[in-house]
Amino acid sequence: MIDFIDNKLHYLYLNGNKDRNTVLLLHSTGGDEIEMIDIARYLYPKNPILGIRGRVQENGVINRWFKRRKEGDFDIDSLYREEAILIKRVNSLISELNLNPRLNVIGYSNGANVALHLELSNQIHFEQIMAYHPMMIEELKVSINDQKSNIFISHGEDDPIVPDENFHQLLGLLENSGHNLEIYEFNGEHSLTNEEIFTSKKIIKNELV
Repeated sequence: MIDFIDNKLHYLYLNGNKDRNTVLLLHSTGGDEIEMIDIARYLYPKNPILGIRGRVQENGVINRWFKRRKEGDFDIDSLYREEAILIKRVNSLISELNLNPRLNVIGYSNGANVALHLELSNQIHFEQIMAYHPMMIEELKVSINDQKSNIFISHGEDDPIVPDENFHQLLGLLENSGHNLEIYEFNGEHSLTNEEIFTSKKIIKNELV
């Protein structure tokens, strides 16, 4: 495990078979570059792993990927600004570390929001997306994408942060984009569960990804 601080951007790299897709980890609000490591090793035990910490700090201590004014009220300018910085740094690290440019991504909550927004807004393409407890953060006009992702997306029916209506609006965007979806809705809230992690592994059908 190698952990770096580079221009206020913390990232962690775990070596793996560089013929396989690089796995990008996007943490939840309050998480960091280490938060998703165990899940990544379970889902992709042979892949190189790149965990990055969001640059935004809420109240000076809580790590996030972009600013918000309050719960559910997002600063969209901040979102695009931080996404551009993230993409640039990921591409730079792929080059520096000689990694496979084909990307899988694992995101939880705030990180899942960013992963899906990056894909839906056509800023970057992920081969596989594990999106745990995401929500729609911007209404986008989407069309069928020639580059289709395999996406696992989960939602707790009693989630106090992600209303059902918002979640199903997000599903509509993904379906209209033509991506391959595996949807897991369960009786729960916003916490990440072992069952949804086990279920998400089922979409990994090609052992070389």
